[in-house]
Parts: sequence; C-alpha cells; structure tokens
Amino acid sequence: MRKSTRTISGVTPVAVMTRPAPCPGRCVLLSTFTAMPQSYTPESPAVLRGIECEFDAIKQVKVRLDGLADMGHPSIKSS
Repeated sequence: MRKSTRTISGVTPVAVMTRPAPCPGRCVLLSTFTAMPQSYTPESPAVLRGIECEFDAIKQVKVRLDGLADMGHPSIKSS
C-alpha cells in the first residue's frame, strides 16, 4: 500500500540503524531496551530491518528502497 505523503516532497527518508552500543548516560527520554538502538523500540520497522540486515548500512538501504519501490514509490534520484 502506497502512502504518497512519504515521497510527495521528492525526498525519500530512509532510516539506517547502527549496531546498538551501551549509553554512558541515564537519559530520561531514551528507551531502556537492551540490545536496541537508543530511542527506538524492538518492534520498530527500522530496527527490525537493521537486525535482519545484521546492521549492515548498505543492506538496510537496499532493503528499504526495494520495499518502497514495491509499494510504488520512486526509488531513484531524478534530475
């Protein structure tokens, strides 16, 4: 299902998750989930993609762009 608002501006946002690392602080706003990138929940689509791709940035971008293209969104830069 295409949500046209995702790419209506001509920009396609793609979240890339880094491998989780311990946070040295005790921030109130950040999640307390272990083994998760901070400020994301384990059920977040971006986190699930990161895990599926073993946090490989290139794989995550490819999977996300392929998914967006399958939904009918443009996934190439036009001039």
